[in-house]
Amino acid sequence: MSQPASVSAHNDQRQFVRSMVPRMIILAFMCILVQGLMGLSYMGAFGKPDAKNAPFLVVSHHEGNAGYIANKLNAVEGQPVRATISTDEKAALQQVREDKVVGVYVFNPSKTEKKGSDDLYYASAQGASRAQVAQTVGRNVADKAERGLKTHDLVKAAPDDARGTASFYLVLSWLVGAYLLPSAMTTAVGTRARSALGARMRLLLFAGYALLSGVVGTAIAQYGLDALRGDFWPIALMGAALVFAVSTFTYGLTSLFGTIGIGLSILIFVILGNPSAGGAFAYDVLPEPWRTVGPYLPNGAGVDAVRSLSYFGGVDLERPLWVVLAWAVAGLWMIWMVGNNTYRFSPQGVSEIEDDSVGVVGEFVEHHLPSHSEADASEAREPAEKDAGDADTADDTDVDADSNAGDHPAPRGRHAAPEPDESPRHDG
Repeated sequence: MSQPASVSAHNDQRQFVRSMVPRMIILAFMCILVQGLMGLSYMGAFGKPDAKNAPFLVVSHHEGNAGYIANKLNAVEGQPVRATISTDEKAALQQVREDKVVGVYVFNPSKTEKKGSDDLYYASAQGASRAQVAQTVGRNVADKAERGLKTHDLVKAAPDDARGTASFYLVLSWLVGAYLLPSAMTTAVGTRARSALGARMRLLLFAGYALLSGVVGTAIAQYGLDALRGDFWPIALMGAALVFAVSTFTYGLTSLFGTIGIGLSILIFVILGNPSAGGAFAYDVLPEPWRTVGPYLPNGAGVDAVRSLSYFGGVDLERPLWVVLAWAVAGLWMIWMVGNNTYRFSPQGVSEIEDDSVGVVGEFVEHHLPSHSEADASEAREPAEKDAGDADTADDTDVDADSNAGDHPAPRGRHAAPEPDESPRHDG
């Protein structure tokens, strides 16, 4: 008796190993893939920062001098800046204050001094990379012309934001929580809602969580640390909108693709979104494709919006707001599409179905609805079963009637079988 039991236990172990080992290997390879993609994205974006077509203004009261300097800058190999000229110094400095140019070089000709002194204006709040571009370009112009140079920081970063990256790290913390919440919920309540009420409850949770995240994050940045300027509530509400959009989109991915949606959200928001957000390095310094895709991902849109609200008076918020809105709408559309089809095709209500990991309608119907052959067979059996049921009911009625009515004959059912003829047969 003991030997067969041990053999059965050994076979069970072997079966367990055979079923688990392939899954573990696939999971390990997926982790290696994510790791490799993350290293490729971060090292590719940050490994060789190189300014490209950064907007730069050259100002002089004489257009000839400004044009000469601008042409020299535009002829530099690699085109680190795209220089334009202006004779209105006040308007040019306003463009620095509105985060439209990386710097303004003001040429000051002097009739009395052989070697004059020029001015360079920039904004450290734009980030260390943009400030460095402006300082490098201005220093090169002054050195080649053998002129002095005075630098002026028009929009200084907060004391705890020395490199102008606080907005990036604040948005990064918001986004981590934004895709972590719906990802963690998959282990507790499944990859998608089992009913329309469940979907609404999740969205309500995301909205409350987003508002709390915006308030807490902004309070830490402004009151816990002196890392951001600007009004409190616009930044907090922007953070809430960003968190809700990313949470909703991540939930939509998990609803549509199951647990694979978590990997897709990491691919979008971590592997691709963080390096291209314009935080550690501005868009002007990032290589392709990070330079192009960054402004249209929630990461980059969030950094631009928070930086604008904090330092530059909330200018140019149209693109970040539209980007955040588009990602939120995309998430809501996926939730509606999956939920609508799921609830419509569920034969007994989704709440009665244990498996909640099916993400597409075809698979759901295939798993939870009868096949065509079974449906046809059931339809063929329905008339016969109905007639038999009616006959049984009629017989029962006759028996009850006979027992209660004594010698009086009872009415027969519509489908009742005729009584057998008890008269003797003649073989005749």
